[in-house]
Amino acid sequence: MACDKDVRSDLTPLSYERRALLKAGAALAVGATAGRVAAAGRSFSPVVETEHGQIRGFLRNGVHAFRGVPYGQTTAGNGRFRPPVAPSGWTGVLDTLGWGASAPQGHSTHDRSISNNVYKLAEGDVSLQSFESEDCLTLNVWTPSTNDDGKRPVMLWLHGGGFWSGTASTAVHDGEALSRFGDVVVVSCNHRLNVLGFTQIDAPGFEESGNAGMLDILLALKWIQANIARFGGDARNVTVFGYSGGGQKISTLMAMPSARGLFHKAIVQSGQTPSLLTQDQALDATRRLCAVLGVKEGDGKALQTLPVDTLLAAYQAVIAQPPRQLWGFPARFSPVVDGEIVAGQPLAPEVLALSANVPLLIGSTRQEMAAVSLRWDPTVSSMSFEDLPARLDGYVGGDPVPVINGYREIYPSATAWDLYAIMTADMPTRINSIRIAQRRHAAGMAPVFMYRVDWQTPVFDGLMKAPHGLEVPLIFRNVREASGINGGGQDAFDLSERISAAWVAFARNGSPSTPALDWPAYEPEQRATMLFDRECRVASDPDGDVRRLLDRLRVGQAL
Repeated sequence: MACDKDVRSDLTPLSYERRALLKAGAALAVGATAGRVAAAGRSFSPVVETEHGQIRGFLRNGVHAFRGVPYGQTTAGNGRFRPPVAPSGWTGVLDTLGWGASAPQGHSTHDRSISNNVYKLAEGDVSLQSFESEDCLTLNVWTPSTNDDGKRPVMLWLHGGGFWSGTASTAVHDGEALSRFGDVVVVSCNHRLNVLGFTQIDAPGFEESGNAGMLDILLALKWIQANIARFGGDARNVTVFGYSGGGQKISTLMAMPSARGLFHKAIVQSGQTPSLLTQDQALDATRRLCAVLGVKEGDGKALQTLPVDTLLAAYQAVIAQPPRQLWGFPARFSPVVDGEIVAGQPLAPEVLALSANVPLLIGSTRQEMAAVSLRWDPTVSSMSFEDLPARLDGYVGGDPVPVINGYREIYPSATAWDLYAIMTADMPTRINSIRIAQRRHAAGMAPVFMYRVDWQTPVFDGLMKAPHGLEVPLIFRNVREASGINGGGQDAFDLSERISAAWVAFARNGSPSTPALDWPAYEPEQRATMLFDRECRVASDPDGDVRRLLDRLRVGQAL
């Protein structure tokens, strides 16, 4: 792995050089670049002709990688809060070797200090790219072959971080190993986030500002449709997959009429979005933002001229204002139902029809918030039962005591930490994934496949259990890159074999069944759910008593 680290640090700065030269209308000089690539033990890939110009990546271990490929122009200046615009094109060959810039999100969103909390050592989803810029509309492509009419399945990865942070430029999201294993084309992209991607401005010329970040993803999907055949991919077989915020983005895409036909299968990992902001909710966030900034309400031109850091500081102030955000409910500065870009709430019957032919694979991990909670508060695992009501305040949305009592009856031997770890996974992530599956099945839509990751990580003596995002590096077959969270043992590699094979099978033919795992579709009678563990198996309605309890008490996002 030392070699991988050295190569990335050598190649990353090239993206800055490339973007600067692109703006100047010139192609990269290749002399020094060729020396760097050769020194890194790689060779150039063949040149690929895209609709905007020729690009060249690098070849390693039989996989061609193209990093930082521009799919849109800068969103700075007059482009801020407006729909993205495709690149104007370039002359010559553009070397796409380094990661593109991450979307602006502020220092507080990527503070990786471990000085006060040992549990942060387990973080594996750490950016390889520290540079943030409004010129962030870039994507990455990994493919076994180019210009060969290979018609391989295409898998577009959407990164996590809610709608406010994150990047595609991380070691665990590197698509090389998955592309080689599955003979698939893997794509990932950066796009606008937080205040820059989701501020609803009520003024002429800014009608689409509340969904600018989703329009970026739409543009990336259009880039795939226009170009992916030259990378050996099949534009008629595109799967979108993502966890956490990436899953939320996929749920939103399925409510966008203009995204229909641009993707054909969807995998939502711990990112269920049963509802989005209303116009009134979105405009309330904008009013708060303008008040903090001292800007006239709806003055989009003034907001365009402010420094990025000023906007981000105001945004941070607004999201901290009361009322407290409840998990599972739409957050400020996230996609808004405007009736055009986003047709309606994702599970309204007329909106469901937009993705009627899209098979869905959906699920979560057994103890979603365990690791996150430990990173927030290293003492959380020593909580008492008396602490549970206050700690669950942001999850239940009402009196938590009846819910706690119900869980204690179902799990009589569980400690307070055990219950908290399960409850904060069930509410709202798991219960909403079940409700979404039920709603889609009732509408007679394409099949839904349900999963849950029960595999318990051995790190920190098992205290982190089966945490949020545990399956991500296993899907990408980047186990070592995330050994801090999965331990890097043989059982992690074994699970990676099973789960990555299932994801590839789903992308290829719409069913996650493999020779090793027979995986039936979800329906309300059997409620078949794949449990990924040291022994993977299909269970019928696992923990059904919890599902019935939460339905009876009407806990979680109402669907």
